Amino acid sequence: MKKKITKIIISIAALIIIIPTIFITIYAINKYNKRNGIPVLAYHEVVEDNEKNNYYKNNIWVMDKSHFEEQMKYLADNDFYPLTMKEYSDWKLNNKELPKKSILITFDDGFKANNIIVKDILKKYKMKASIFVETSSLADSENYEPGILQKLSAKELVNDEWLEFYTHSHAMHYEDKNGTLLETSNVQTIEEDLKKSSKYVDINYFAYPYGKGSKQATEAMNHLNVKLGFNISQNYHSTKDNDNFEIPRYAILSFYNMFIFKYFVN
Repeated sequence: MKKKITKIIISIAALIIIIPTIFITIYAINKYNKRNGIPVLAYHEVVEDNEKNNYYKNNIWVMDKSHFEEQMKYLADNDFYPLTMKEYSDWKLNNKELPKKSILITFDDGFKANNIIVKDILKKYKMKASIFVETSSLADSENYEPGILQKLSAKELVNDEWLEFYTHSHAMHYEDKNGTLLETSNVQTIEEDLKKSSKYVDINYFAYPYGKGSKQATEAMNHLNVKLGFNISQNYHSTKDNDNFEIPRYAILSFYNMFIFKYFVN
């Protein structure tokens, strides 16, 4: 009986030592991976508060305007420097220096509200963003109807001081039990898709649908001289050590509070 009690005590003591060690190790790895890195944020859609409550309450990819504005205000108040894609690319590929607290803000899919609600907030706080557009689903009209997740039209894909547009593929935004189209398609198919997308947006920078690249995608991108590919990873900042076709981004979901947001960006 005494031996059993002794074994239990030893096991408990070991756990008391091991568990904190694991957490400290994870924390240290995360801190190491964020050294001299740049946080890259990945949003999707932002709508008015009442739209979020009425239509998209359980959609984690659709954020309410107040929440997004709170985040942009935090970045502005704390002197974060919003990067253009060229500035980010020059840092990553050409070793150019950047201001302290630089950050890259991106959006996936190309929703129409990005050009209205998001743009107004970016202007207000002097922020910038890059939007990755799925070019096969462009809208025919420039009119915006609340309550509907509308895509941008071709006429709206004009770079300015606040927004830039890049590719999220032409028609590769599909996933089934076998994987994403990028994972299951051959190199030639992916090349043809990117060429179609190039008729509408710059394909030098490519955010993978569902945040998942592939060997075939990398080969196709090399053939077409695509500079950078972006995925999704919640664990670390982008660093110069990252593979050029595996740039990590933090997916910013609608239920994240400011504590989580500050953790990602700081």
